Amino acid sequence: MILKNKVALITGGATGIGRSTAVLLSQKGAKLVIADVSDEGNNTAEEICNSGGEAVFVKGDVSIVSDVTNIVSVVANTYGRLDILHNNAGVLRISDDVSTTNELDWDLTINVNLKGVFLVSKYSIPLLKNNGGGAIVNTASMAGWSVGMAGLAAYCASKAGVVGLTKCMSIELAKYNIRVNCICPGTIDTSLYTTQFLHAGGTQQELDDDQKSLSSLIPQGRYGTPEEIAKAVLYLCSSESSYVNGQALVVDGGFSNQ
Repeated sequence: MILKNKVALITGGATGIGRSTAVLLSQKGAKLVIADVSDEGNNTAEEICNSGGEAVFVKGDVSIVSDVTNIVSVVANTYGRLDILHNNAGVLRISDDVSTTNELDWDLTINVNLKGVFLVSKYSIPLLKNNGGGAIVNTASMAGWSVGMAGLAAYCASKAGVVGLTKCMSIELAKYNIRVNCICPGTIDTSLYTTQFLHAGGTQQELDDDQKSLSSLIPQGRYGTPEEIAKAVLYLCSSESSYVNGQALVVDGGFSNQ
């Protein structure tokens, strides 16, 4: 129970990495506020409560100020404190190259993936300060730290911005006993990419071939799981990483070392 009585806010907690992280942090003793634009976030909260944990769901878009202030208000009104912030909400859009990238898709990606981290942090930091400190973990990507990926210009740019923002925040907030790090997942088995691949016109066979080909390029020979990323987030938001600050932890099965 390394997080016993700690309060954690997780954005993008309805599915994938956010859901797995919420469940794991609850198992370690944390009380959760789960935010997402999807009502499926309520399923995550219910799952935690049915397992004996504490969690509430609040619907909101991290790129909209009024939604963000409401999310943070729910944290304050429900628990009166905040110890952990996991900025995980994210979107992904696929295009052939930069010249074919839709401007609306670019704006959406930057607004959710980067501006969202800024806004939720901006309005959550006062709670962390009042609590005497805490930990912020931002979800970046190996595609924003070590490699570029064709067709994902907006995504890569947004995640590179998250890495830079993390470094800056870590310096600014250290004096308040707030550590800020980011997690950089590699190719993880979630619906984030697969849904957009099919939405962009790809077939299931093409998706299967693409996933098989990419898996063969990963030294460990497989995609990662949301649970594996959740364990890395747990490390960064717990006292086990008490002297780790401003770092980008890459969890990609060794892909970016090639």
